[in-house]
Amino acid sequence: MINISALLDEIKASPYREIVIRTPHTGVVTFADIKEGDEVLGPQGQWKEKPGTRLATLERERNPKPICSPEKGIVSKIHSQLEGMFVEAGTPLMVIRHMLTRSEVEHQILKKALYLFRAPERAKYYFTPEVDKKIRASDAHSVVVRDGMELLIMSRMKREVPLHYSGPTGVIYAVYFSYNENMDADAPLIGVCPDEEAMKNTNGESLHRAGDEYVNNPSWAKKAVGIIPASLRFFKYAIKGMADVVKYAVTKDPSSIRYASKQVRNNKEMALELVKEDGMVLADLGPDRRGDYDIVLEAVKQNGEALQFATPNLRNEVEIAFAAVKQNGLTIQFAGEQAKNTSVVALAALRQNVEALGFIGKDLAKDDAFIAKATVIINDAKRREYEEKGTEFTPYTKDEVQKAVGTGKLPEDKSTFLSRMGEGLTEVFVKPGAKHFPGAENILKKAGQKATPRKARTMTFDVESAIKRGKEEEAKRKEEKAAREAERQHTWATKP
Repeated sequence: MINISALLDEIKASPYREIVIRTPHTGVVTFADIKEGDEVLGPQGQWKEKPGTRLATLERERNPKPICSPEKGIVSKIHSQLEGMFVEAGTPLMVIRHMLTRSEVEHQILKKALYLFRAPERAKYYFTPEVDKKIRASDAHSVVVRDGMELLIMSRMKREVPLHYSGPTGVIYAVYFSYNENMDADAPLIGVCPDEEAMKNTNGESLHRAGDEYVNNPSWAKKAVGIIPASLRFFKYAIKGMADVVKYAVTKDPSSIRYASKQVRNNKEMALELVKEDGMVLADLGPDRRGDYDIVLEAVKQNGEALQFATPNLRNEVEIAFAAVKQNGLTIQFAGEQAKNTSVVALAALRQNVEALGFIGKDLAKDDAFIAKATVIINDAKRREYEEKGTEFTPYTKDEVQKAVGTGKLPEDKSTFLSRMGEGLTEVFVKPGAKHFPGAENILKKAGQKATPRKARTMTFDVESAIKRGKEEEAKRKEEKAAREAERQHTWATKP
């Protein structure tokens, strides 16, 4: 396992690559009008058809050939003493410092992380026809290599010999040689990502292109799903129907049951175990299990939202709906109409979350006993909420709650209106000695409340308090802003 942090620190210390420009053959050197420190460009254009900056000209037998920059960078060194001299092939002319790009940094890290299969000697290398056909059909990631596999053809001096791969089993992740290009001895030819790393890096996608010896192998399937449970989807149907393989996958990730065969997904014993751990797995089970009373009950006990995946007849079951809303009051929206209009289910939902009022059955609005209990529950919850805020709460009436059944549209209380008015509160004019501020009746009317003098006076008090708090907060913000500006000016003044 490589230390990525240490490797990145190493790259940060010298985030460039020095490219030595050498003569391709013998000839007389004439440098271009370039000096050390100048920036040069590499090949440009969609297909890199435009050559890079000309660095020098190499003339042999009155045939001048340009030497251009292979990459973008800064000229760090020029062997100017070679100007006008006859030089041998491979003579260094200058050095270009090329700053690494993001893709080059990734490439450098990959070279450290992958297993590199290297060239045994200087030669040209090609994939065997079988491997080449596979790569052309998809890409190099489609090839799984094994120790002893005939992988490449080595061509040198019109002599071609097969080259067998030696190393760990894995997927070809990178190819470092090009067609008809000579590779030096010990130069990397391919980078192989071992089996386990390949599955981690591709989320199991490498199995999608693997051969039958992999996707039909139960022991390999167990190993694969142990690393990436979702990789179960890439195996053959027979493997997906093996209970031991599927169990191994779902112990790591219960949702991977969705990739199992229909027979396994309808297994009641396994389904019960899964929904007890994660109720939402109910969505991935077979239709028979989503209609099973015991399984659905266990699922909603663990996660009330699983109720939405139950069959319609079970969503009307009072016991199941009650278990769901007890865990999450808002899940009453997934219950059937019969369950929504059941008092015991609706009250349980309100006790868990008063916002459930908007989803309970509208028939309950006619039930006076329910409305009385619901009003008490809602007012108790709201009172606790307001006590925590330190503000006064005006209880809702039974009529207000009755109108909100099935819609959740309770009259907006004064604090909600005051908070919505925001900065506008500072513009409200309160006359000294007035019983209430102008416009109090209009706001109360919009809130659906009767504009009584008591409520108007209460609102006046709240508005005055809000204005005072607003002014204090504004003054505090101005002080903090001034302090930050003073600190900034001091920093600039003391900067060397």
